[in-house]
Amino acid sequence: MVSGGTVTSDLSEVSSCFSEYSSVISGLSGAWKGLSYDNISTKSEACVSEFLGVISSQMSSFAAACDLYPKYEDTKNRLVSLKNTVYNVEDSRKANYYSQISTLENELSTLKAQIEGYLGAVSGHLEASSSDNSSSSSSSSVEGLTPSFGSLTVQSFTSSNNINIKYLLYIPDYGQEVSGLPVHMYMTGASMKSTGEHIMTDGGIGKLLNEKNINPSGIVIVPYVPSGHEYESEAYRKALAELPKTVCKQYNGDESRISLSGHSYGAITAYNLVNENPDEFSAIVPVSGSKPPTEAFKNVKVWAFHGAQDNPGNNTDYKKAVKNIKAIQEMGGEATLHSYTEYPNCYHTHTGNYTFANQFDDPDEDDDDDEEISPLEWAFKQKRTVKA
Repeated sequence: MVSGGTVTSDLSEVSSCFSEYSSVISGLSGAWKGLSYDNISTKSEACVSEFLGVISSQMSSFAAACDLYPKYEDTKNRLVSLKNTVYNVEDSRKANYYSQISTLENELSTLKAQIEGYLGAVSGHLEASSSDNSSSSSSSSVEGLTPSFGSLTVQSFTSSNNINIKYLLYIPDYGQEVSGLPVHMYMTGASMKSTGEHIMTDGGIGKLLNEKNINPSGIVIVPYVPSGHEYESEAYRKALAELPKTVCKQYNGDESRISLSGHSYGAITAYNLVNENPDEFSAIVPVSGSKPPTEAFKNVKVWAFHGAQDNPGNNTDYKKAVKNIKAIQEMGGEATLHSYTEYPNCYHTHTGNYTFANQFDDPDEDDDDDEEISPLEWAFKQKRTVKA
């Protein structure tokens, strides 16, 4: 589905073309003013007549596109609203919601095709840009651009080992279709307060997205993991590892920028996924959780966050996190630990919710620089070498 920004851009470009046409017409009228008919060659008269006929036809097509555009925007907004609320609906009503979503998607696709058809009639170069987004919009660079808040939907994925995972999917809105976006997967802790799919938005990145408190520049995935029992399953972790790669291919993302993060058991699982899948991920942001690293971490950057008073005696113990970060550094990997010492009660939940809502000194910058960055945006920046 093409975003409304593509159509908006086309309408703006056509409007600009008509402004240029108006200037040409004014110039012709002024230059020929006072000349008799005999002074104008038959060829020139024919060219002007044809030129004015083309403008008239283009204006009609442009007007038709403008007439459809309000309906297009209304349909798009209703579709986004339905997708943003469907995961809060009772299971018994979801089938009806998904049916409405499918109907709106078809309607939006039809309207888009009609509008782009009218715009294609306006100008040859617009027809190319409107009908072939893969050669223009899809290859557009987003460097230096800040997207508006995009779509947040619940999707379903079935892995190669036949495990089905529902997941929250966020795609930023750049006003046009783009390719090469980074992909990030955040994994919740094992003991969330909510039940069912609400676990995905109970804390961390999922909660911030649901409340629109962050505006990520890349694609974000939050899988629905009912409990820690799934994280303990090697088969389930295999399915989790496939999920971000599948989403990356589906949305033409950057395969060299697939990163992970998680809180508590989700952070431990991020370590496990890297240990079990060398050369697949570019970076991880573990929060309040750690795991002894393998050589796989030589090429995976780590920016860890941990409360200094967090859960002594288990895998979310702060001392274990310090030990594991040091191990990565000693093997030649790049790893940084941000220790929360400023809060006397900076335990588990606070650490998980606070980390992704704020910015910190960029570990990739010199100590003298005042550059700050959110952990999520830092993860988006990291690249790994993609093997042929």
